[in-house]
Amino acid sequence: FQLTLRDYFIENEEAAQTAEEATCLIGWVLNHGRVCSLFDETQEELTPGKVLAFLVVNITRWNTHYIAFDQLLTLKDAMREAVILWRDEIVASQVGAEKNAQKKKLEKEANVQCDRVDDGGFWCHLKSIINDLEPICLGVNMNQMDIMCPDQVLLTFAGIFLYFQKHSSPAVATGMAKRIEKRWKALDQPMFVLALVLNPFEWLLRFGDKAAVSQFTLHTILLETYRRVCSHPPKNSCSPDEQATYNEEKEKKERSISEVFFSYLAGKGAFADWEQNKAAFKRVNGDNPVAMWTAFLDTLSTAELADFAILLLSISVNQAGLERNFSDLKIKKTCLRNWLKLPRLEKMAKVSQKIGIQ
Repeated sequence: FQLTLRDYFIENEEAAQTAEEATCLIGWVLNHGRVCSLFDETQEELTPGKVLAFLVVNITRWNTHYIAFDQLLTLKDAMREAVILWRDEIVASQVGAEKNAQKKKLEKEANVQCDRVDDGGFWCHLKSIINDLEPICLGVNMNQMDIMCPDQVLLTFAGIFLYFQKHSSPAVATGMAKRIEKRWKALDQPMFVLALVLNPFEWLLRFGDKAAVSQFTLHTILLETYRRVCSHPPKNSCSPDEQATYNEEKEKKERSISEVFFSYLAGKGAFADWEQNKAAFKRVNGDNPVAMWTAFLDTLSTAELADFAILLLSISVNQAGLERNFSDLKIKKTCLRNWLKLPRLEKMAKVSQKIGIQ
């Protein structure tokens, strides 16, 4: 998703230019204490007791672009009023005691920034950028969670694609569609689609008429993914009779999972009353699909599909949780505490994780 954010600025050159101007404006305000004080004083007059800070964009954290620009837009009225009332003082505070060529350079820079604040077109473009960045940054933020399931990734990709499909600029809409499709093509598509279908709270509801997804297509995807994930050859060499027994057991499991999957798609058999009881189940257990499939593990006919669904829906497709663990261990085991062994570090990490969950 961070690469999608980069793609956006590549496809939308006007947005990239406006983002650069907004970043320069924020840096200019924060680098001049008196200018920042004048803006803060104007905020205090407009909204007594509430003075918001200017937030800095961090190049290595793409979410900060959205947060900083959104905060800047919130400060628009105070900044424009300050420029109207205190423009000469703002310019003078930047120039200071400088003379000659340096004085002219600083005056020009201050006037450029004041003109930018007073330019309605700049704020209009900034608002458009914020609207475009929001769905992408939402996906980036979700991807930073400890667990990001495949069905969530697919829905996020689809949401971003649908947003840019309706973009006001045809060039941006076409360019972003191609780039998002390229990102999606690089993923393990069957696994993501199957995880979405096996989420009982989503089921087939997200697929439109143009998806061309039939029960038989999904069944083929299921069998291919199941064989790839769960069908392992015998560890040791075996006799022909043992191989025949293994193949027979394998076919039996595939028939079982196939029959139950068709029942799941049709809402029949063990799943016949799920729709009418879904709301009650959600009130007690939340919308975690793993909790629903766990209830089918004890039933012989549905156990194989339930076990496979839990496996898919429990996969975390990001590394955020793992990276946090490494960062946490780096804090715990330092040069001064270098005698800590792995068992103790493991216990300390588990305690920290439980505290974080609470």
